[in-house]
Amino acid sequence: MYRKDQHALEGGSLFLVADHTPFPKVIENLASEFGFEFSNGHVGNAVFYAKNKTLGEHDITLGTGKAGQSLYLPSTLVGMTESAIQSNRIERVRTFGGSAFKTPPEATSLLKLGKGAVSVVPEIPFQINSDTPRMSMNGWSQGAVLEIGKGRIAVFAEGMMFSSQLDTKTNRKIGLVSKGAEQNERFLLNVMGWLAER
Repeated sequence: MYRKDQHALEGGSLFLVADHTPFPKVIENLASEFGFEFSNGHVGNAVFYAKNKTLGEHDITLGTGKAGQSLYLPSTLVGMTESAIQSNRIERVRTFGGSAFKTPPEATSLLKLGKGAVSVVPEIPFQINSDTPRMSMNGWSQGAVLEIGKGRIAVFAEGMMFSSQLDTKTNRKIGLVSKGAEQNERFLLNVMGWLAER
């Protein structure tokens, strides 16, 4: 059993990634321990932008850590230039389906879904038809972070955004190498750097 208070006291980090149904059910107990409520469905592809605030403002997206320095360039570079910090700034992140979740009030949503976002929630995974329930995901999240005591948690509802995949039938590249996902790798590095930062 993973205990929230133990995590906070020890100052550990948790990187929790689910995807579309049925995976939210697998991590449901762990996610709810920290106040995250997943939808067990399928959400369509999405792109999140800093300019319209669907990409949340946080050290991860700004690329800065303690004392305003760049989070993830070598610590020997004490006097960071503005251009070096800017190179870590995230302006756009793309996701490829997955699910979504509600965040606890104290969490920061990094990937906030808008009015057009819908989750298709089949009773049996992948068995979808015109009668399959659909629910609005407006205001729900596909990525969020939370600090509890000395602990840090990053929660995401989509896995392909952090991987590179190849459709062997069509030779189509998906994930990190996709158009519109050019900053996904930097975003992932920033998330990992934030989780490791003390």
